Order: sequence, then C-alpha cells, then structure tokens
Amino acid sequence: MSPGPNGSPPVHDALTFISKLYFDVANASGPAALPAVRGMADPRHVLFGSDYPFIPTSRGIDYLARAGLSREDLFAIERGNALSLLPRLSAS
Repeated sequence: MSPGPNGSPPVHDALTFISKLYFDVANASGPAALPAVRGMADPRHVLFGSDYPFIPTSRGIDYLARAGLSREDLFAIERGNALSLLPRLSAS
C-alpha cells in the first residue's frame, strides 16, 4: 500500500483508524461481539461503561465474566484502561 497525503496511512486502511478509537463493551461483551472488538481495537482502548437504563448492567458483567479473559485483561477492561485514560480518577 502506498501512503496517503503527507505520508499518512492510505484511506482504505480502515484498521489503522479503527485501532485509534475507544470501545465501550457494556452492551458488546457477548460471545460474538467481544472477540470482534478485541480483534480490531487497541487492547488499551476497550472499556466497560454502562448503557443503563437501556441495558441491565448485570448482562454486560455476566458476559464479561463468561468471556474467558485473563485476570489482567478483565481488570484492564473493567477498570485499568479507564484509569489510564482518566488518570485523575485513580487518585480517588
């Protein structure tokens, strides 16, 4: 692939741009969605938020618990990645 304007990645290299986005998996932590998100996102950009009151928080928590993630990955999604993004929160 040849570079785009000013040496930027080619426009059709979507994964380059997608990997810069942040993903809330509160309603996307099911067995089909979570592996897809983790396959294209920077692991530090996957977060667990809340879609309350539209989606019960317990559903997302249950899906994450059954996702077979390592303790480190689970901690990162549930808390660690958010603290890296918002470091002031780690003081509280």
